[in-house]
Amino acid sequence: MSAITDNMQLNNASNSKTPFAAENSNGNMDKDDFLKLLITQLQNQNPLEPMNDTEYVSQIANFSTLEQMNNMNKSMEQSTQFMAQDALMQLSGLIGQDVTWQTLVNANTPNEDVQTGRNEIMSVKKDTQGNIMVELDSGRWIDGRQVVNIGEDEAAAEES
Repeated sequence: MSAITDNMQLNNASNSKTPFAAENSNGNMDKDDFLKLLITQLQNQNPLEPMNDTEYVSQIANFSTLEQMNNMNKSMEQSTQFMAQDALMQLSGLIGQDVTWQTLVNANTPNEDVQTGRNEIMSVKKDTQGNIMVELDSGRWIDGRQVVNIGEDEAAAEES
């Protein structure tokens, strides 16, 4: 009887390597690999000592959690893409308008020197890092997050 058990364990050990052969190029296991591993465990379990129900339910719960996390990750990626596209569209609506912008010149000074400018927006684009860039009538490109006021200059409005 022990020869059969030893032989089964030997076969199980050699068969259990199959799911790991299908690892992704980045070395991580995906949901298909997880299911293959679970099926292999069920197929090769010792019939005299089957898998505990609690272990099986735990593995299924882990699989369910993994699937939900993957779905949430996809949703977050889509949401981020939509938000970036929305920012591009919003800033595109400012083409031809005057804006006030600010940029930090020297962060190492006690007062943090800030350069302020007022220009007309000529065009808007997304750079290779995904940042929304604004071209000013001076030919300078600034990050869209540097725009601090749109329309009439606050100082000029106060003088009128």
